[in-house]
Amino acid sequence: MIWEDNHSNYILNFLREELEVTDEMDDDIDLADLLPKVYEPISSWDILQTKLMTNMTKMNEEIRGKLEVTDEMDDDIDLADLLPKVYEPISSWDILQTKLMTNMTKMNEEIRGSNMDLVFFKDAMIHLLRISRVINMPKGHLLLIGVGGSGKQSLTKLAAYIAGYKYFQISVSRTYTLNNFLDDLRNIYRRATRLGQGIVFIITDNDIKDDQFLEYLNNVLSSGEVSGLITREEMDETLSELSVKMKKEYPKRILTNENLQNYYYERLRKNLHIVLCFSPDNRKFRERALKFPALVSGCTIDWFHRWPLDALIAVSNVYLNRFDILVTSNTIKKNIIELMADIHDDVSRICENYYEKFRRRTYVTPKSFLSFINAFKLYYQKQREYFEKEKQKMKTGVQKLFEAAEQVQEITQELISKEKSMAIANMEAAKQVAEMEVLRSAAEIKTKEVQESKETAEILVKQVNEEKAIAEEELSAAEIILKEAEEAVKVRKNYA
Repeated sequence: MIWEDNHSNYILNFLREELEVTDEMDDDIDLADLLPKVYEPISSWDILQTKLMTNMTKMNEEIRGKLEVTDEMDDDIDLADLLPKVYEPISSWDILQTKLMTNMTKMNEEIRGSNMDLVFFKDAMIHLLRISRVINMPKGHLLLIGVGGSGKQSLTKLAAYIAGYKYFQISVSRTYTLNNFLDDLRNIYRRATRLGQGIVFIITDNDIKDDQFLEYLNNVLSSGEVSGLITREEMDETLSELSVKMKKEYPKRILTNENLQNYYYERLRKNLHIVLCFSPDNRKFRERALKFPALVSGCTIDWFHRWPLDALIAVSNVYLNRFDILVTSNTIKKNIIELMADIHDDVSRICENYYEKFRRRTYVTPKSFLSFINAFKLYYQKQREYFEKEKQKMKTGVQKLFEAAEQVQEITQELISKEKSMAIANMEAAKQVAEMEVLRSAAEIKTKEVQESKETAEILVKQVNEEKAIAEEELSAAEIILKEAEEAVKVRKNYA
């Protein structure tokens, strides 16, 4: 019977109809995966653990296959970073600002050397949303036009990080030539096509040492094909690797060289995004736009106009709120913050008036505003240190004066105490002087008596001396007579 011969085919077709198996699904699809899940009794925790581990392994394999996890990626890669980004409704600018701050903090932690410190005012968030929207589209390239310091590169790097892309900038030096640029471009092509990495190529005015760079960029922006960039051997090797990925992604597509090349450029348009950060005050800007039309036609243009007053106040508030300013009230600090923004805004308006009057363009960039804030902070810090030193000197001087006053007070107390002692001493001295006067009078009388006795004694001494002189003369005469007598006696003895 026909039923007996083909009953398996009938059952298979019935299941495909009931389970809504479409032509887009793989031919080797397991129909059990489409059956509704049925609760089963779990006899033990070990069996449940085994089932969960099996499902988790199967899920990881499917995710790695769908997200194209390559061998070049890190083993500890977080698969959540490769999941497609989902648009979420933002109910307020504050919520968006919080999300952007979170992403910026996470970026600074994950990327070495990244020290991004952005202020997300409304205009900056709008520019970031535009950049994020464009680079998430295939063939999404941007031409950001604004003066230096507007935040073009920083916002682009943050948007690339949020999208899960890598950003790349060439390292321009004196020895950087066209060949180096082609090598960098070739490496970007390899990462975008063979590795399937989303990459944002950021180029500024200063990076363009030669207009030939723009000639190649013009081809990339217009068609993606750059003649002579990829060799035939390297292209064949790349297409050979991509054949497996194309078969997995598009199983119904025939593996022909044309289809592989289309798939190659499809991956390139999807993963490579060029962001040109140009300044309108560059003299070559107009010339390059005319000479290389794809710079304009192949890019979404976003003009970075001068920051509005509320943006200036927001930036000033962020940089000065965390700066220590000695004020008596928060109102004064708020006025300082608003004053900084008003000054810069007034200078910007004066520049516009100068252009209207003299037809000469002068730019006051956001970078100038940040430099103005930093100059204010440095000057304030310098003046504060100076006044702190002067305050310390005054404090030391006042302290010395208080110490001197205390010493004077102590000396005054000592003097009062000594004055009392001096009064007592003076009274005793006066008493002693009176006694000394009495003694002196008595001494004078005694002295007078002694003087009189001395004079009497001197008279007596004088008389004694005179009598002594007479006695000595008489003694001398007697001695002579005695001598003569002795000699006469001797003579008589001799005659006898």
